[in-house]
This record gives sequence, structure tokens and C-alpha cells, in this order.
Amino acid sequence: MWPCIMDIAKGAGKMLWEPIKLHASYFICCERYVDDLNVHVKKLDPKKQAREKMANEIGKEPSSELLDWLKNVKKVNDDAKRMADKVGEHQHCFTWFSDLGSRHSLGKEAVEKKALVDQLQEQNVVCISVTADVEVIESLFNEDLRVYQSTDLALQKVMDALQNNGVRKIGLHGMGGVGKTTLAREIKRRALEQKMFKKAIMVTISQNPNLDTIREKMAEQLGFDAKQYSVSSEKLFSLIKQVGQVLIILDDMWKSLNLSDIGIPPDRSPDGCKIILTSRNLEVCKSMRSKEIIQLGVLSSEDSWKMFKYYSEVVESSIDSGNVCCVAREVADECKGLPLAIATVGRALIEKSLPEWENALVQLRASVPDNIFELKDVFMQLKFSYDHLSTEAQSCFLLCSLFPEDAEISVEQLTLYAMGEGFLGSVSTLQETKNSVLSLVNKLKASCLLLEEGEKGETVKMHDVVRDVAIYIGSNENHEGCLSKSYQNEPDWENVKDCKRLSVINNSICILPEKPPECLHIQTLLLESNSEFSELKTIPDKFFEGMTSLRVLDLCYTSISSLPASMSYLTNLQVLDLDSCSSLEDISALGSQNKLQVLSLRNTKVKAWSAVVGKFTGLKYLDLRGIGKLRIPPKVISNLCQLEELHVGGSFTKWEVGGEETGENAPLHEIQSLIKLKTLSIEVDKYWEGMLDRVFIKLERFDIVLGPIITNSWTYEKRASLRASIRVNLSNLGLPGWVSTLLHKTERLELVNSSCPQLDATGGDGLQCMKILELEKCNEMEFIIIDQNRSSIPCTVLPRLKNLQLKNMEKLTGICSSPLPNGSLEELKGLKVDDCSKLNIHQILLMSNDRLEYLYISRHDSMKEIISTCSASRALLPKLRTMFLIELPELMSIWKGDSVLPLGSLSNLTFLDVTKCNELRYALSLSLAQTLESLEELYVYDCKMMEGLIPYDVVVVEEASSAATTFRKSISPFSRIFCNLRHLDIQHCLGVFLFPLRLAQNLIHLERLSIAFCNRMEVIVRGEEGEAEKGEDIVSGEGILFPRLQEVELGELPNLTSFCSVVGAGEAFSPVQLLPSLLKVHVHDCPRLTKLPLGSQSSPNLEMVKGEKEWFEGLVWDDEKSKTRFIPLFEVYEVEKEEEDDGEDEEI
Repeated sequence: MWPCIMDIAKGAGKMLWEPIKLHASYFICCERYVDDLNVHVKKLDPKKQAREKMANEIGKEPSSELLDWLKNVKKVNDDAKRMADKVGEHQHCFTWFSDLGSRHSLGKEAVEKKALVDQLQEQNVVCISVTADVEVIESLFNEDLRVYQSTDLALQKVMDALQNNGVRKIGLHGMGGVGKTTLAREIKRRALEQKMFKKAIMVTISQNPNLDTIREKMAEQLGFDAKQYSVSSEKLFSLIKQVGQVLIILDDMWKSLNLSDIGIPPDRSPDGCKIILTSRNLEVCKSMRSKEIIQLGVLSSEDSWKMFKYYSEVVESSIDSGNVCCVAREVADECKGLPLAIATVGRALIEKSLPEWENALVQLRASVPDNIFELKDVFMQLKFSYDHLSTEAQSCFLLCSLFPEDAEISVEQLTLYAMGEGFLGSVSTLQETKNSVLSLVNKLKASCLLLEEGEKGETVKMHDVVRDVAIYIGSNENHEGCLSKSYQNEPDWENVKDCKRLSVINNSICILPEKPPECLHIQTLLLESNSEFSELKTIPDKFFEGMTSLRVLDLCYTSISSLPASMSYLTNLQVLDLDSCSSLEDISALGSQNKLQVLSLRNTKVKAWSAVVGKFTGLKYLDLRGIGKLRIPPKVISNLCQLEELHVGGSFTKWEVGGEETGENAPLHEIQSLIKLKTLSIEVDKYWEGMLDRVFIKLERFDIVLGPIITNSWTYEKRASLRASIRVNLSNLGLPGWVSTLLHKTERLELVNSSCPQLDATGGDGLQCMKILELEKCNEMEFIIIDQNRSSIPCTVLPRLKNLQLKNMEKLTGICSSPLPNGSLEELKGLKVDDCSKLNIHQILLMSNDRLEYLYISRHDSMKEIISTCSASRALLPKLRTMFLIELPELMSIWKGDSVLPLGSLSNLTFLDVTKCNELRYALSLSLAQTLESLEELYVYDCKMMEGLIPYDVVVVEEASSAATTFRKSISPFSRIFCNLRHLDIQHCLGVFLFPLRLAQNLIHLERLSIAFCNRMEVIVRGEEGEAEKGEDIVSGEGILFPRLQEVELGELPNLTSFCSVVGAGEAFSPVQLLPSLLKVHVHDCPRLTKLPLGSQSSPNLEMVKGEKEWFEGLVWDDEKSKTRFIPLFEVYEVEKEEEDDGEDEEI
């Protein structure tokens, strides 16, 4: 028996020892645990700073998830500091060591907080609000879409299906080129315009879908930073669920897909999502179980003729065009009703003679190649357009087909390829090449062979049907072949020996053949992006031996660490792009490429580069950005005297300036020898004045950083997005002469710590090109622009400015010393002002009234109202979407008026944050609240005098003289207020209740409610006596109070007794009428709240109730069944007894 007893004792001892050891460690290792916590908290700083910057970035709207994350980080920072201070205070006190309770509590708290810090470190958050916005979608046929019967009919059917609650998935099918993508874009635009969805996203699936890429594109459209964080199917599912009502358009599907693999909620998910898929194949729509399948047919003969006349500019009424019209009708018929064919052929025949029209008809009636049967209805039309292009335009067209399906094609990249291939004839400089390529691209767009993409015309796209035809043409004519397919296996190198261009971008190639392919004619080889899955790590040493004609080689985004010995065979190489070969260290195999004009080593790890690159004296383009620990020795840059573009920003800053030259690093004046330089990206860590004026005055594009400034992402964007930008930290010195030299053509300027009194003293040009302006701590500046004539400015001021950020500007009083001319600041979309108490912000708001979308005002000591003027005929800030009002101690109101605002005022405001405005009694006036029908997120923090969201007593006073029945019947004062509000977070409010019942009935879209530190609050929703007799009036338009509320957080509300109450109504509120969508409840420090609005049948989806254990045990339930139901959902909230601990410490 004793052995048995001993075994039991040993087992029990082990079971007891672990918790004893754990709790003892809290006492013994208290200091170490607190130190460890602070170390982990410091590791959060980089992520916190990056996300704080994103939260405050002009033109973007931070999500509630990001704001919650930042709030949690701040709290854990404060807790860690408090705990460290406590350890420091008592480190030498013997009684502190003997106080087991305090040490145990502190050690335990440090361990728990460290676990929370680790969670925050790992937590991915949506950074940008997913608020819906009406997107401006420009596409090829949108202007004409509604005119044609077939498209209009299909459009109406889809819109009807979207409004049908029984239809979740819609299939749209039709042949290639019929306009499915265009129609889908129009559907997206209209759905957002009609506010049917909070967000609409559209992605191309294509023949060989990459699910990771699809998820990234969808997540980015939902506001998630997919470049910084990976997007799993679970994460995408969570993002879509968070938004709730999303229209998802899956364009160009070739086969059935499991949508859950992407992260799209299943059909049964009650989230308001709807899916439209487009396909050429009806069977794909059926296999995807589309509830409604709609065919987009070809245009009728009459509609085809209408469209053809538009694109060919044929005028029927013209006498001279009579014969042309007859032939033109036949040509239009040959386009078979396909909009793509009609547009391309029509554009090709503008201003052509009758013989040319007749010849076109003959060509269109020629036979179609048998092996492209799928394209038979459009091939001859596109081939006809191709044949009517110049030789240079044809080459540019075939180059575009080398890029993957649905790719955004960079004009900058096309320029470099075109320079390498040399098909542009006599052009010799990069700028001439770019101008020629832009001209060709514009011709291709005018011919409908390319589509516009992006805001600045820096990227284009190629329709998938056009690309298929282009690949066929390139592969079968005069050995001008190209291979550009997305397939799993590497190409058959034996069958591409006659190719002139070969593209295997975005394939899964991990091994290249040891035997060198015999591609004697190849001029362009694109092996880009073979790293994501397969990781092309090595290139066989002999691989390039049979490619002696190669002129363009793109190895971007591969995982190679060195270049093969056979690079020596590439003596004709003109362009070598090694961008983002992140493992590349060795380029010693280069050296024989005497004709090399373009070299990019961006984002590589190359070390011994200068001895190799210094030989390439014919280089016109050199990119060394993003190379860690880059060193530029003397006499390398100056030797590259043909350079037109030099990019070294973000890699090297130790330029030797003036008389400080030591011979270790390149002197800055070497750049002065680059007399052909047109584009420069550079970063210098020392102040320098004027020595490069001669070079700078010729610059057309530049990205210059001077001084100790932390570089941001905008500085080092892709080539195509490079702007004329300057960032300068002057350490209280004046503006260098070279800055003034460039100022008239600068698009972005960031100026910090400058003693200059102004940027532009007119006679300047009013900074006509400036688009982004950021000024900080320029303490001598009273005006940005000073009128020397002291009368009027001769030109508009900052007419193209999009974003303006002003911070810590002590003396700044205005933009201009004279009244601003009309047209000034008229393009301003984002305004951020921080700690500029003398600035007249109202002047800026007045000039930018019609375009402003983002407004952030912080620490302005004299601002009493945001909107101070009102014109009955002009809507106030009609496009404003986001507004932050932070630390405005004198702010009395957002708008000082009491009358109704002009129609359209603040009609798009969706996000409002009011923080530390201590004179503000109400967040909104009644008239303003009635205007903000689009408001979705409202945050009110630390406004010490805040009595409520709106002055409810105004309504009560107006109704006081009437009978109670009159009040019950009149709901107009609260009509539409907060009707679209989704998130509400309020802290430090003096009101005894948050909503009157009549207002609460409007909150049918509220999803999250957080209330804290409201010491006088007794009830969340309060109704007056008789207002909800028998509970009948508590229902809203949808039949339930708070029908979509999912999360409730109540904290530090010492007088809160009830969630809902009606004076004199007793138990009028049945729990089943409240909170049907509730998922989570958090309650802490609400000692008088003894009953939750939960019953045995209410909130069927509830997942969690969190609070103190004693509080939950003291709750009163309607019946035992209700209590039994919610006990398993309860989680304990750990209360921090800081005051008690501090008190004990003082006694010690």
C-alpha cells in the first residue's frame, strides 16, 4: 500500500509543484519580468510609429481596428512605464522585498502584459477604413453603354438581381470582346452610386489564377496593407465579414473555383455579400452555382452601326461620304456586333478614302487561321487594326503582349525595353525615347488596342482578347515571335530558337537547362518574377552562350545570388534589369557589355559593384536604390559621363561636401560633371549650398533628400511614380539656392527646421506645380507666399496642390500676405494642421471648399468653430469624408449656425473624431446632425465638458408646450440622424443617458458601441413616460432596436444601471427585441449594472460575455434558462487594482 500511497503523493506533488513554482516566480523574478516587459514594449515602437503615421496620413481614413490597436498599444506602454517606475521606487527598500503580495501581483501582471504585447506584435490590422466610396471608373464604352439595347438589357437584369435578397451569386457570360468587363465596371459604379453596398471590389481571375495575388488585390481594395502583411484566406474572410456588405466581381473566369480557397464567404453566410462572375463559358457560370445567369449578347445591327459611326467618325448626312457610308455599313457588319472589334476597326479607318475602305472590307472577309478558332469572331478585325499601325507602333504593341494577362504595363518599363531593342530609329536620349514611346502608346490607345490605367497615364493595360491576338501575330509573322504564357512548366527551349522576344514572367521556373538554348535571334528575354514559389536560384554557367544577339535581359524578382559566366557572350546587351534580386551579391561576370545603356541593381545585395559598373561609360540609366551599406568611392560616378538618370537615394548618404573631402567617399561635386543628367534621386546627410545649380536647373525629374530625415515610402516609389520631390531638414538654416532653382517645377516639398521667411516672393509663379506641401518648424515663416507689391497677386496660388500639411509653425498666419486670387487651392483634397495657433484655417477651407476630402486640425488654441461662414447657395465641404478635431481648447462648435445647412453640405462625411475639445458641450448641433446622413464612424474622447452627442433638450424645449401625445407622434427632429452610423466610441461624457429612444430607433446600421469613463451616465437608451407603451414603439424601421449591433463595450461607468429604460414603463422592454446580431459584450467597472438586455431567446449568435467574476455572479436574469445559457459564454476580465497597490506601497 505504501508504494501506492507514495506514487499518489508524488503525482499530487508534481501537480501542486507547477502552480507553486509559477506563483513563486512572480515574487522572485518580479524585476526581471518587468524589465522583459519593457524590452518587448520597445520592440512595438517601429510598428506603432508606422501605423500612427498611416492613421494620420492625409487622404486616408484610419479604420476602427487600427485605432483600437493603437489605443491598446498606448495602454500597455503606460502600464509598462508605471510598473518600471514602481520597481525603481522600491528597488532599495527592504520592506518592498518583504511585501509578498505587491511583488507577486506586479510579477504576475508583467507576465500577462508581455503576452498581450506579443499578441499586439503579431496582430495584423486593417489600416484604412473600408467606408464605401463612389469610385470614378473610366472605361472604353461607359459613355455609350446605356444607349445599346443588349448592354442595357443585361445591365438592368444584373441590377435587379443585386436587389433580390434571394440571389447571392450572379453569372454574366458572353464571347470574348463583347464587353463583359466594361459592363461589370459599370455595374460596380452604379452599385456604389446607389449605395447598395459599402464596398465593391473587382479582380481578374484569368486562365491560370494565382490565389495569393487575387487575395492581395481584394484585400488592398478593402483597405488592408497587403504589401506589408500576407493575406490568407482566413484573413480575407475576416476583412469581408468586417465590412459586411461587399460586392465582389470576379472577372474573366475560365474554370470553376472553390471560393473558400480565396477567402470569399460561403453562400449561406448572412453578411450581405454578393458575387458577380464573368466568363466566356456558360458552363463555368453553372458550375459556380450562379443563382442568376445573364448573357451579354452582341450588339444588334443598328446598334453596331451607331457605335461604328461614333468611332470611325463617319457622317451619314455628308454628300461626299455617300459611297463611304455604304461600304462602312458592310465593314460594321463584319465586326459581328463585338464592341471591341467595332472600336478598333472604326478608329483605324478615321478619315480614310473610299479605296482604303474597300480594301479594309476585303481584308476583313479573309479567312481566319484555324488554330485560333476561339478568336475567329474578332481576329481579322484586330489584325486589320494591327496592319494599319506604323512599324514602330507594331513593335510597341508586341512588346505589350509580353506582359502577363491583366498586368499593369509601365510606360517607363516599355521605354527601357524600347531603348534596348532600338526600334525607334534615330532617337538617342532616354527622354526622346520616352516621348516616342508615349506617342506610340497614345496611338495604340486611340486605336483601342491598349486601355488607360492609372491616374497619370504612367501605366496601360491590354485587353485579354487583344493580347491573345497579339501573341498569335507575334508568334507567326517573320520570326518576330514572342512567347508569353502563364503555365506551370518551363518553355520548350527547342521550339523557341527563332523567337525574337521571349517572356516567361510569373512562371514557376526553378531550373534552367544546362545545355544552352540556341536562340540566335533573340533580342529580349524576360525572366522576371520567378521567385515567389519556385525560386529560380541559379542560372547555369553556359545558359547565355547561344544568345549573342540579346539586347534586353530582365531578371527582376528572381532569387539568384550571382550571374553566370556566359554573361560574357552578351556583348550586344543594352538593358540589364536586376531589380529586387534580393539575394544577388556577385556581379563580377559582367564587364564585356560595352554597349550597356540601362542597369538596375535596385534592392540587391551587391558589394563590389564600382569596379564593374565603372567600366560601363555608355550608361544612360543607373539605379542603385535600396542597396544596404552601399559605398560609392571617388571617380566612379564622374566617369559615367553619359548618365541621364541616376538613382542612389536610400542607399548612400555619405557624400563628401566642400572642404571636408577625405578620399573615402565620392565628393558631391562629381555629379556636376554629369552634364546630360535629367533625372536624379539622391540623399545627402549634410547641408550644402549652391554648388550644383548648373546641373539642377536642367533636371526634369528629381527626388532629393537633404539632412537627417527619416525617409518615407513616397520617396522611393517605383520608377513610374517618381515625382519632382524635395525633402529638406535645414537645422534652422536658410533655404539653399538650389532649392529655389527647382521650386518652380517641384511637385512635392517637405521643409523642416528652416529659417526662411517664405517659399515664394511673387514675381514667382505661385508654386504652380506643387501638389504636396509639408512644412514643419519653419518658425520665421508668417506667410508661405509674400506679395512684394503689397497689392494683389498676379497669378493663382498653389492651384494644383492636393495635400497640405503644416506642423509646429509658430508665426504662420496665412498662405499668402495678400487676398488669394480665384482658383487658388482649388484642387486641395487633404489638409492637416497641427500646432499652428495663429493660422487662419478658415481662409484655406473657404478656398478649398469644393474639393476637400480630408481635414485634420490639432492643437489650435484660438479656433472656436470649424465652419464660420455660410452661403445659402453654396454647399459647405460637400466632398469631405474624414475629419479629425484634436486638442482644440476653445472649440465651441463645428458650425456656429443653428439654421439648416445648405443642401449638400458635409453630405459625404463618413468619419468624425473629436478628442480633447474641452469647451465643446455637444459633438454636433441638431441641425448639423440632421445633415450628416452619411456618417458611419463617430469617436468622441476626453472632452471634459461634453454633455451629449447632440442637444436633446432643444427638442424637448420645442415640444414642452405640447401634449405628450404630440411628442410621441412627432419624430421629425431626430429623423435620419445617425441613420448610417456603424461605429460609435465615446469617453468622458457628462450626460446621464446617451440616446433618447426616438434617436436610438434610427441606429439600424450600428455595429460597434463603446462607452467609457462617463461617470454620470445611468442608462444608454432612455425613453420618456408613455413613449413606448407595451414596448410597441421601441422597434425601428427594420422591426428591431439595434438590429446590426455586434459588439458592446462598457467600462468605468459607476452609475450605469440599465442598458435601456423608459420612464414609468417598468419592464416594457422585452430582451428579444434588442440586439439580435450581438456577438461580444465587454463590461468592466460598472458595479450598478445588474441586468443585461439578454434573455433565453435573444442574441442567438452571441459568442462571449466578458467582465469581472463578481459582477457576473451578481447579475439578475429573467429566468434560470437565461442564466444557464450565458454561463458557458462568460470570460473573466482581470481588474487591475492599481490604486490599492499604490496605497500599499506608500504605507511601506
